[in-house]
Amino acid sequence: MFEIDHVVTWTPERDTAVAALAALTGLPARDGYAPDGRLQARGLRFANGPFLDIHAAPAEGRVLMGLEGPLIEAQALADRQGWRTKAGAGPDEPWDMLSFRKGQGLLTQLFVIDYRPEQVASRSAFNRGLYHLPPTGGPRLARVWIATTDTAQAGVHLAALGFAAAGAIRSDVAPFEGQLHRGPRADVVLCSGEDSVIRIDAPTAEPLQTVALGARLTAVVGRDQLDRASAS
Repeated sequence: MFEIDHVVTWTPERDTAVAALAALTGLPARDGYAPDGRLQARGLRFANGPFLDIHAAPAEGRVLMGLEGPLIEAQALADRQGWRTKAGAGPDEPWDMLSFRKGQGLLTQLFVIDYRPEQVASRSAFNRGLYHLPPTGGPRLARVWIATTDTAQAGVHLAALGFAAAGAIRSDVAPFEGQLHRGPRADVVLCSGEDSVIRIDAPTAEPLQTVALGARLTAVVGRDQLDRASAS
């Protein structure tokens, strides 16, 4: 029903993080949000479509995962499930957004975005490349790891959003194990911990390496054991 669109975070280390991940993956760094011509965000778009959106900030901020899909369907689902939500967007934003209010575990780390593509391409604050240009090859975004204090409840919420439980997996990199939930574009791995989006995976044929994308998010690039298992 919904698919992973992007992961967004705020950090003072924006340029360092983007440059390091671009060098490791070969993906081009792209400019993102630039209000009044002042560049606020940069990132990269993976081969299968999802992108990483890193905003410059004076201190480390949250990490969130955006799901793309029709807002009317997201609101109807939330109403049926009894989820507490907030709909809306800024006055200049070329999309509509549904966010989940605090205190709902996994859901509070997510939002749903519904684009108006013609406005993304025409508005100077958003048409710098990251939000509307297609992928140019390179690795795909395979998985987003999300820590949660209640993995059972989080699994139920992911199922309602259209992700299918696929069992336990192990990784060569922390947090080492979790529960895989397959999505139409990229997958989610749930692991135990304080509610937070903590890791993204971009498999390649090269040896495994990690990149800090600020203090709260890690990119894992290379050939992990779970990718070796799926290829065998």
